Amino acid sequence: MRIFLLLILSAHILLSAAAPYGLLTDTYMSPYAGADTLMLPQKALMNLQEYWNLRTCKKNFLFRIERLSELIFLWDPISYMLMVTQHEVFGHGYRIRSLGSYYATVCGYGMGAPPPYGPGGGFTSYNISPTLTTSKEIAITAAGVEATGLLAGELKKKWILDRKIDPRQASLYLYSEHDLSRYIFEGLSGNEFDLNSGNDMEAYLFWLNSTYPQGYLSENNLKTYALVNLVDPTTFYAIYAWFNYVASGENSSIPMIPLFSTRLLPNLRLSLTPFGPEVLLENYLTYKSQLTYFYLKAGEFAGNQYYGLGIENKTLWSYKKCCFGLRFDGWKQPLYSSYLLIDALDNTPAPAPTTSGSYGAALQATLYYPLTNKMNIYAVVGGKTSGFLPGESLYTNPILRIGLFGML
Repeated sequence: MRIFLLLILSAHILLSAAAPYGLLTDTYMSPYAGADTLMLPQKALMNLQEYWNLRTCKKNFLFRIERLSELIFLWDPISYMLMVTQHEVFGHGYRIRSLGSYYATVCGYGMGAPPPYGPGGGFTSYNISPTLTTSKEIAITAAGVEATGLLAGELKKKWILDRKIDPRQASLYLYSEHDLSRYIFEGLSGNEFDLNSGNDMEAYLFWLNSTYPQGYLSENNLKTYALVNLVDPTTFYAIYAWFNYVASGENSSIPMIPLFSTRLLPNLRLSLTPFGPEVLLENYLTYKSQLTYFYLKAGEFAGNQYYGLGIENKTLWSYKKCCFGLRFDGWKQPLYSSYLLIDALDNTPAPAPTTSGSYGAALQATLYYPLTNKMNIYAVVGGKTSGFLPGESLYTNPILRIGLFGML
């Protein structure tokens, strides 16, 4: 009974948040569903701490030590576990689930105790079938860092809507946004493409170069690409917010560039696709209480050029307390390779890479429908053509999500 009452209390407190938090689900439990669902319990705990006045803003030495311990021994381990769960279950696991059992099936997941209680880390074990192609294996391999990158983006949107960074979430952003960089700089063995290392980036490089032998992506190439992830102002805002919390116990602002009556926050980010790395220019634009996210992306590998763009506004129109929004994504990409994984392992020569590409697009409509004064039903309805879009199926597919969220 006490646990039940605690959940009701935490949910009630949560619904007062400026940015929406809630439970979200879809067909295969995608990274988008995982991001919001995983952030909910952490946010509930944070609000319970506020409700019970357990958060101190006193600036003497003992209270600073208390806040430092709180971050290191409570909030940072929670953030780490959320990031690993997103990486494994809603990253690798989602991509395998969305491909279907014809190609692969998940056997299980594992996670080490988070720092400072243990070494951390996690894994997803899965069985593959003889029909699995190298392109689909590359998509599975890169899906973990794909999912954590989306988690960081969704958290950034909430901070922008709140107009502040909660320092207890700072490590969640840093772990997630730089999950890819950490894999690249810490995990690569220095021995070219060691599949036995268990590192996603080693596997990514091996399968990509096996699929496209006319191109070659080395560990040093990938490390150079990863430097673009430092062109992210929010990374430095989050680091400042963490230390400022220790010093003062206060939240930190999230500075944005004033642009007429709007405010803009841009960043660069590396993304890994089934056909090579690409770089995104992401932009977060606010006007009054609305947030518009838009991006441009481009990459080139093995004679293939690929690019795309996208724009999203979840609260574009309002009608009788309902909010409607739209998201559009478009791209030009190479066709997926049909090179079988078993042929690559047997060193059967790969076919010539695709030099022509295909165009694709996705369109989604969003709805916030007020269920009560403090709770909304959130729904996403849309579809996409065949092609790689982070967080979505590789196939031509409908996009359907539904959830319960706090008031905007």
